[in-house]
Amino acid sequence: MRSMAMLPVVLAMTSMTTAQGRMEQSNALVDVEAIALPLQRVAFGSCNHQDREQPLWSTIRAREPQLWVWMGDAIYGDYKAYDEIRTYLPPFPTFRDAPPEMLVEKYAKQLGHPEYQELRARVPIIGVWDDHDYGLNDGGKTYKYREASQQIFLDFLGEPPGSSRREQEGVFASYTIGKDGQAVKFILLDVRYNKDAYEDARGDFLGEKQWQWLEDELTTSTASFHVIVSGVQILPDDRVLPGENWARFPYQRRRLLNLLLKSNAKGVILLSGDVHFAEINQVQCSEYRSIITEITSSGMTHSWGEANWFDAFIFQAANLILPWPFRPHHSSVYGHKNFGEIEFDWTASPLPTATVQILGEDGQTKLRHVVSSHYLESDANEGDPSRSCRAIQEVSMPVLFTRQILLLGCVGLLIGGLLAALLACVYSLVVLYKRSFAFMANLQHRLFDGYEKLD
Repeated sequence: MRSMAMLPVVLAMTSMTTAQGRMEQSNALVDVEAIALPLQRVAFGSCNHQDREQPLWSTIRAREPQLWVWMGDAIYGDYKAYDEIRTYLPPFPTFRDAPPEMLVEKYAKQLGHPEYQELRARVPIIGVWDDHDYGLNDGGKTYKYREASQQIFLDFLGEPPGSSRREQEGVFASYTIGKDGQAVKFILLDVRYNKDAYEDARGDFLGEKQWQWLEDELTTSTASFHVIVSGVQILPDDRVLPGENWARFPYQRRRLLNLLLKSNAKGVILLSGDVHFAEINQVQCSEYRSIITEITSSGMTHSWGEANWFDAFIFQAANLILPWPFRPHHSSVYGHKNFGEIEFDWTASPLPTATVQILGEDGQTKLRHVVSSHYLESDANEGDPSRSCRAIQEVSMPVLFTRQILLLGCVGLLIGGLLAALLACVYSLVVLYKRSFAFMANLQHRLFDGYEKLD
């Protein structure tokens, strides 16, 4: 009986070992040292479901990037438990913690994708996770498999066995590529391993050790560009639906902006994923002396613009009606499958530039922004320079509130119209049923009368 009870455990461990073997066979070490200098082109993306069609890899390879950067959700490792009673009881926990063997299987499937294998054979890959490849939707430090998940994720990236990333609490990392005035520093933030619950307004994404590490990485760097990657959006705090972003922890968002402004880092570019559309957001600080830009690329396999008709309508209506003050232009959004790219021009005058683009499945540029290698400025006497940071477009609260009410009204009308149409259909079916019943009863009565006359 004991051996029978142990059978599921043995089978799970066997499955996990087999999948890990497949991962090891397909892995190559991350080798950014092999990149030809100076760095010219980097590609990046997020939200890639291993079970869906992955149409972007051939387009990405054709662009010949020198580096690929994962910004989170390289796979979808967590799962939904619709067959459990507690899913339908408050607080309605749909998602479940993904056990290690499930993560290993799903990473192995992604590593087995032929076109992704071709990219990995040519291009060094670095990256950081978000919630779905971490193992739990909106997950944080309470995820019970986080230590095992860390090792599995690093296996997926091909991180060497002795890497310091395997010993620390979280997968944050930095890479400096280039030298002598042509260096780019990539700073990858882990917003999962030490994340607090959102119920705590003073909660944190990073944890104190990562904050100290980040400060050292910024203040001691001489790189011409600093590319800072976060799995969730950093700058916008105007979203109608809260979702996941740094605005959920407003004190930590201010702390990050303060650190950026005080660090004297040059050429700061923020990258993020998570939201299943692409977008450019900006804040201006110290009366426009410093502008911080964030480029979001999300939705490699599924996006808002290609969702079901209702979600697509909500997305289009929201983008049409709401003011979106953090976007430099109202149209700085792209709702279909996409990936991002940075091209560095080291000969630009007076300073080197980085052109950040969002590209679609057709390989065409959908969004574009240029960042120069200049220092972020702040008033040396300001103890909290982040207080001067504002959305790049000024929108009054009455306008924002009115637009939000208008959007909710449109959604309400749509839902009301759908309910009215549904009720009309039900009413028509009931009327049709009654008439059919009456017709059949009348027909039966006539036939019965006819039989009586024949008798």
